[in-house]
Amino acid sequence: MLLDFGSYPRSVFGFVAQWAMTWILPVAFTAVVDDALDALRVQRLALTADVVVALAELRVSSGLRMPDCCVLLAAHATGGTVATFDHRLADAARALGFDTTS
Repeated sequence: MLLDFGSYPRSVFGFVAQWAMTWILPVAFTAVVDDALDALRVQRLALTADVVVALAELRVSSGLRMPDCCVLLAAHATGGTVATFDHRLADAARALGFDTTS
């Protein structure tokens, strides 16, 4: 059975547009972001239960914000250098023995 689009112009096309923006666009955008991260050689880390506990402990012990704790944990997991313009994060990273750059 064919739909008569003439009688449902807004609801059908609105639904299709909303569906595309909800399901297709994020997938396409994710591919673009993944390609950019790969080009920058950014490593992805799995968020396991052990990582969650380590983040919580680091958050409490350092007093840093959670995004900063994620940076420190990533540096620890990869043996990487902490690159930041945030002096507080850089000081905390150096105190924990990480190399830093800004």
